Amino acid sequence: MHFELTFLRAPAIAGAVALLLGACGGGGGYDEPATPAVPAETLNATLTADQEAPATVASGAKGSASLSLDRATRTLSATVSVDGATPTLAHIHVGAAGKAGAVVLPLALSASGASLAATVLSTAQLQSLDAGDLYLNVHSAAHPGGEIRGQIGREVYSARLSGAQETAPVATTAHGSGRLVLNPVTRALSGELEVHGLAATAAHIHAGAVGSNGAVAIALVDHGGHGHFEVPANTVLTPAQVDALRAGGLYFNVHSAANPGGEVRGQIGRTVAIAAASGAQEVPSNVSAASGRGIVSYDPATRRIEGTLTLSGMTATIAHIHMAAAGANGPVIVGLAETAAGSGVWAVPANTVLTAPQAQALLSGGLYFNAHSAAFAGGEVRGQLQP
Repeated sequence: MHFELTFLRAPAIAGAVALLLGACGGGGGYDEPATPAVPAETLNATLTADQEAPATVASGAKGSASLSLDRATRTLSATVSVDGATPTLAHIHVGAAGKAGAVVLPLALSASGASLAATVLSTAQLQSLDAGDLYLNVHSAAHPGGEIRGQIGREVYSARLSGAQETAPVATTAHGSGRLVLNPVTRALSGELEVHGLAATAAHIHAGAVGSNGAVAIALVDHGGHGHFEVPANTVLTPAQVDALRAGGLYFNVHSAANPGGEVRGQIGRTVAIAAASGAQEVPSNVSAASGRGIVSYDPATRRIEGTLTLSGMTATIAHIHMAAAGANGPVIVGLAETAAGSGVWAVPANTVLTAPQAQALLSGGLYFNAHSAAFAGGEVRGQLQP
């Protein structure tokens, strides 16, 4: 029996290999898989007047910014919207929250605010950005040093402390100011508090809305024993605490031997204005023995207000917030609603937002509560709101 073995010649082998490579998308070599593009990072900033440093500004202006960072090329661009102010200049500065710093990048003014075309950051500038040490500053003719400011990639919340904000108001000359800085990505929190005019025994951040007391959320660290307190290192908020912070539901409270429950308090991220109402403040004045206490909480990021006027010694027919300086009458800007018939407690309606001029008036003492009655149709008691 005869068997014949057949072998492929070299040309046939080459052709087979070529077919195999072609099927694999080859072409004679191996292609490295393409490196996926890294998407640009989006950063945000909320600009408010209470972030200005070294001194805050009494302005109803606000702003917001969206920034895009290509980390591979260190390229940054930005769009800034401004409401309530006319910018004359706008920049990115270097400086931590609460500190003024040098200009690092100028912005171009636009009809709605300002913008930054794609710009390559230096390595040091990128490091400052990552550390939360770059901020946007919008200047105006009224405030050439800066009217509104916003830390890039951070949320900044300020507070002013006084005895009048305690739930049971405390008569004290002590006062203070505080600031918290939140990294919204990691929920890491830093901040500090300065108090003057009292020997503090302890200081905390509590959970509670304006006018109500709440439990301690964070015990602050006494830094040097001179009224300077700090948030403990490596503090990270829970998601619920972040929500409370954003909603104005946290407050600083500083305790003393004379006032162990708290001598001065300040709602974080809110400006609190208080009024003591009387007939003597009406224009013209009257001799009514009625009185009232009003409180308003103002959010500078949204211009939203909340508040109540509590009356005693009178039956009000209607109550409002008016706009005018002390000693002058002005128009109604907010109508109040009694929380329950005959309660004597009148509340600002939910979701009440001031205009920029109205907010400016609030911050400069130019708004007042007025409660009217059948006997005093023009107003029986009035109280100027003092921030």
